[in-house]
Amino acid sequence: MKIVALGTSAGGGVLIEKILSQLQDIDGVIIIAIHLSPKHIDDFVKYLDTITPLDVKKARDFEPLKKGSVYVCDSAYDMQFRLVLHQGCLVAHKVQSSIYKPNIDVLFASLAKNDPQQTLAILLSGIGEDGVEGMRCLKNAGAYTFACDEESAVVYGMPRVAIEKRVAAKMDLTALIETVQKFLA
Repeated sequence: MKIVALGTSAGGGVLIEKILSQLQDIDGVIIIAIHLSPKHIDDFVKYLDTITPLDVKKARDFEPLKKGSVYVCDSAYDMQFRLVLHQGCLVAHKVQSSIYKPNIDVLFASLAKNDPQQTLAILLSGIGEDGVEGMRCLKNAGAYTFACDEESAVVYGMPRVAIEKRVAAKMDLTALIETVQKFLA
């Protein structure tokens, strides 16, 4: 199954909105890890569900992933992708001591272990380095890895580090949207 994984922190909500609003029918799933307070995740999911025809839901522990759906990771947990009986699902683990919740590195690294050639990962916006090491795992495993350019990212921290460490190719938001559309066609 094709997977697009979006990792973001500060300012990323508006970029996710722009991406999802341009998608119609997709052959795969989208998994979003956004640093957002657990009390705001449900409202964020409800809002995203109003701007796209795709089915947007909060990721549930061991729920099988369904093509054409968007899953938002609950920030009370770190989410890992696993294949269970040939069916992809997300597995929730209580957040460890990381300051990043949910931890994008954890999600990205887990995707690198399961059919990375069917994975496209993007770091959108945010402060710090969360997602960069997971992005390195994905790139080394053969996944497609991208990060927003400075003009597109609301906060050019996480994407900048990924680009500087050469674990992601730099793209503007328009090119990223086109890439996601083609990948999930």
